[in-house]
Amino acid sequence: MILLSGPSSAGKTALAGALQRRLPLPAVWVEADRSFPAVPTTHPGWESSGRSPAAVVLAFHRSLAAWVEAGFHLIVDGSLPYGDLGLRDQCLAMFDAYDLRLVAVVCSVAILNEREASRPESRPAGWAATQAVDIHDGLRFAAEVDTSTRTPDACAEDVIAQLDLDVARPS
Repeated sequence: MILLSGPSSAGKTALAGALQRRLPLPAVWVEADRSFPAVPTTHPGWESSGRSPAAVVLAFHRSLAAWVEAGFHLIVDGSLPYGDLGLRDQCLAMFDAYDLRLVAVVCSVAILNEREASRPESRPAGWAATQAVDIHDGLRFAAEVDTSTRTPDACAEDVIAQLDLDVARPS
C-alpha cells in the first residue's frame, strides 16, 4: 500500500495516476477526494445516531485495510485526516500489519498557491499553504518527492526508485 500524504494542490492525484501506470503490479487507486463518503452532519438524526465525523474517517480507513487484506495493491491519494494528530495516528495504526509505504508529496508554497487558485472546486484561499506548514509533522516517510517543477511521471520514477520497486516500463 502506497499512501500519498501532502497538502491540497501538491500533486498527489497526478502522482497517483503516474504511479498506477508505472508500478510492476496492478494497483487500485483510491482518490480520497472522490471516494470519501458524504457525511450527513446537518441531518437532524446525525448527532443522536452516536456517529461522529471521526468515526466516519476511521470506517473509511478500515475499508482501505479491507482492500489490502483481500490481496489488492493500493495507491491511496490523500486520505489522512488533517488537524487531529490522534485521529491520524489511529488511521495509520490500521495498516501496521501491512506493507504501508508512506510517501511525502511536497511542493513550494508559490506553486501550491498557483495550483490552488486554478482549481475549479472552491477551497479557502491559502488552505494549501496552511497545510504545507505542518501536515507531515511527526510522520516517518519511506519516500519524499517535490512536485514543484517536475512532471508526474518523473516524480513517479523518483518514488519508485526510493521505494526500491522493480518496475517494468510502459511502452
